[in-house]
Formats: sequence, C-alpha cells, structure tokens
Amino acid sequence: MKYIFIFIINQYIKASPERFRGKCVFTPSCSLYSLESFKRFGTIGGIYLTFSRLGRCVPRNSGEDLVPEKIKYYPSFLKYI
Repeated sequence: MKYIFIFIINQYIKASPERFRGKCVFTPSCSLYSLESFKRFGTIGGIYLTFSRLGRCVPRNSGEDLVPEKIKYYPSFLKYI
C-alpha cells in the first residue's frame, strides 16, 4: 500500500509545474517530506505525518522541518502496513 502512495507522490513531483517549485516555506518541501515519511513509517505513519505537516504549513512558520526519527505513541508493527 505504501508503494502506491510513493508512486503517486513521485508522479506529483515530476508533474508539478516549475513555477510552484521552490515556493514551500519549509525545507524539505512538503512533497519530499511526505515521500520520506512514507518510506520510513509506512502507510499509516506517512499519512499521519503528511497531514500534520500540511497543518503546520502557514506563512508565519518556516525553516527546516525534517521527518522525525520516531513518532510518539506509534506502534512499530504499523510500519509494515
């Protein structure tokens, strides 16, 4: 299941117009953050981290926001779903 999301995100990155690239207030961009979170934490963790990142995406927030090493209260077996 996570590979479907990874495929979709990769297609979005390839298809996004040049004028939108580099406009993200965070480093890495939201799509790259989402891609990394799906690779590390699987489907459930990737969805959770992606939506939490999108919730933080407001103009007054900016800077470096990396994928965390661990998610609090996240059962490790969900990584494989």
